[in-house]
Amino acid sequence: YAKRFSSTNKITLFLKNETSGIRLKYKIDIAINTLVPTHQERQTLHISLWLIYGINSNLAHEVREAATPVHFRLLRSIGNLSDGVKQICDMRANLLYIELCRIHVLALMKTENDKSVASLLHRLEESARELLLVWFCQSNVKLERLTWQSPGDILYKVANHEAVHPVKGPSDLMKRLGNLRRCYYFSHETMPREPLVIVYVALLNDIADNVQHLDSPEDDCTTAIYYSITATQPGLSGIDLGNMLIKSVARLLHSELPSIRTHSTLSPIPGFRTWMLRNLHGSSFYNYFVVQFNFYSEVQASCSLIEMLKYVFLRSCGHYLCSRRQNGFALNSVANFHLKNGAEIYRLNWMGDTSDRGLNNSIGIMVNYR
Repeated sequence: YAKRFSSTNKITLFLKNETSGIRLKYKIDIAINTLVPTHQERQTLHISLWLIYGINSNLAHEVREAATPVHFRLLRSIGNLSDGVKQICDMRANLLYIELCRIHVLALMKTENDKSVASLLHRLEESARELLLVWFCQSNVKLERLTWQSPGDILYKVANHEAVHPVKGPSDLMKRLGNLRRCYYFSHETMPREPLVIVYVALLNDIADNVQHLDSPEDDCTTAIYYSITATQPGLSGIDLGNMLIKSVARLLHSELPSIRTHSTLSPIPGFRTWMLRNLHGSSFYNYFVVQFNFYSEVQASCSLIEMLKYVFLRSCGHYLCSRRQNGFALNSVANFHLKNGAEIYRLNWMGDTSDRGLNNSIGIMVNYR
C-alpha cells in the first residue's frame, strides 16, 4: 500500500497543471507504465486516474478526428458525387504511376519543396487507397457471368483488357464463352459498365497441363481450371479483388456443378526467361542457350534441340518460383499473388504455352497452383 501510495503521489505531481485531454491521457499511460510494477495495479490505477481527471470514451474519437487530413474528407465527399468513385480510382492510378517513376522523379527534385510535394502525393494516394478498400469490399461488388448475349460494350472491354492470353478475334472470344468455359467478372454499382477484374475458367476432367487443349467431354467435368485472371483498373491495385473473385467463382461453381471437386490454376510465369538469361550472362552456357532458344523460337517445328535442356529449364524454374525472394515475397508476381492467398505449387508444365508470348515470358513453361 505504501508503494502504491508513493507511486500515486509521483504520478499526481507528474500530471499537475495538465489540462489538455489528449496530452493528459498519454501522460497517464507513460507514468503508470514507468512507475507501477504489476499489470493488475496498472489497471486499477488507470481507472482511478481516468475518473479523477475526467477522461472519457470520446478521447479516441477526438484523436482520430484530429489526425484525419483535410484531403481525406475531400476525397470522401467526392466519392459521394456521381462518377466520383471512378474519378478517385483514376486519380489513384495516376498517383501510382508517379510512384512507379519515383526514381526518375527524385532525380529531378533539387529542392526540399519538391520532395515535400512527392511526400504529399504519397499520402494522398494512401488516403485514396483507404477509401477504395471500403468501397470495393466483398459486399459492395457484384459477381457477374459474361456470355455471348452480354452487352456489346462489356464484351469489347473484356476482350480488350485480356492480358494473359490476348483474344485473337470474335471466334476466339466465343470459344472462351462456350459450354465448357466460363468467364466471370466483378462490377460495382458506381461503375456498372466497367469490369473490374476478370477470370476465365475451363471445366475439365483433370488438371490441365497446357492452354492449347482446354477441352473435355461434357459429361465428365470434375475440375475447374482458372487459366487467366486480369485486373482492368490500375487504380484498384493493392485491393485484393482477384483473390475475392476466384473464391467467389469457386463457391458458385460448387453450388451449380456439384461434380466439380478440384480447383486449380494454369498460370504463366512472366519474367522467368529474363531472370534466367540475366543469371546465365557471362557463363560459357549463355551463348549456347541463346542460340538454341532463338532457333527454337523461329522454327517451332522440332523440339529436338530444346528438349535436351528441358530438365535444366524445369529445375531452374522450380528454383525461381520456390526460392527466389525479394523483401520476403516471391520474386515472380503471379506466384506471389497465389502463394500469399494460400495456394500451393502443384506442377510445372513443359510447353504449357507455345505461343510467342509464352516462349518469350517463360520458355513455354506454365505452372498449376491449387
